[in-house]
Amino acid sequence: MLSFASIKGHDNAIKLLQKAILSQRISHAYLFVGPEGVGKEKVAYTFAAALNCLRRQGFEPCRQCISCQKIAAGNHPDFMVIDPQGKSIKIQQLRQLQRNLMYKHYEGHYRIILIREADAMTGEAANSFLKILEEPPLGTVFILLTTQVHRLPPTVVSRCQQVKFNPVPEKEIAEMLIKEGIPSVTARIAARLSEGRVSRAFRFAEEISTKRKEAIDYAQKILRADTVELFSIVSRLEQEENLQEMLELIALWFRDVMVWQESGEEKLVINNDQLEALKQVASSTTAARIGLEEVQRAQKLLRMNVNLRLVLENLVFGLRRLAVK
Repeated sequence: MLSFASIKGHDNAIKLLQKAILSQRISHAYLFVGPEGVGKEKVAYTFAAALNCLRRQGFEPCRQCISCQKIAAGNHPDFMVIDPQGKSIKIQQLRQLQRNLMYKHYEGHYRIILIREADAMTGEAANSFLKILEEPPLGTVFILLTTQVHRLPPTVVSRCQQVKFNPVPEKEIAEMLIKEGIPSVTARIAARLSEGRVSRAFRFAEEISTKRKEAIDYAQKILRADTVELFSIVSRLEQEENLQEMLELIALWFRDVMVWQESGEEKLVINNDQLEALKQVASSTTAARIGLEEVQRAQKLLRMNVNLRLVLENLVFGLRRLAVK
């Protein structure tokens, strides 16, 4: 739904854009800066819809007119999206853009060019784009999305109005997910794992039910397995399609065990629908804080491309030593 009111966690960015709409002082170029998946593109589409809405009142797009519907569907003739071809945005794409800009926009108040991964422009492409920015066509608005603003030439950055997007607070993401009908426990876990990225949270929420059961199963089996079974668990973990996410869920389980061991406060437990199982683990293991640290250390080593098998063996056998004999 293309509506500023539906977007949470980016108040400062949205207020800046709303003020521009109401004052009709629209910059020729905006640079949206923030982590991947944090919501930059949704705000860009909403801003584009508001600029070209045929029945806008205030700053909100009506979502009903033909212009709003076309932008939402991605087929508005005056809304163009440029994506990297392969790993970069090439000079040929900017030359084609220049040719397109020679013509007047068709039916919108503005012609809007959305450039995803703007930092992927080659040097030639960036120089070509700079020339466009130096003499921007009348009625054209550029919206550049980037996660790495330092990779863009300072000359391009200085000619854009920067709009910063920070990670969305965990509580706000959880509330969003719950409003979409996602169970509270799943919403809290997805929000915790999302690192402030709304799109990532929704993806986690879809996958988390099965993945969470697998993670808890791994954690519990490790604590009671013999040596042969531990090696089997290592082999299974090696085959995980997204090992880091699985380790994150295992870490969350040990975090909850640690919280129960150190505080006994149910309200602080995230996996609170697994409280009885969690209490049993807490009573049969030594300091779960060490288990949490073991998992986090393994995650860090894997990001450093240390030998996968060796990291997992050290992790699994390290966790097994936490079980009370």
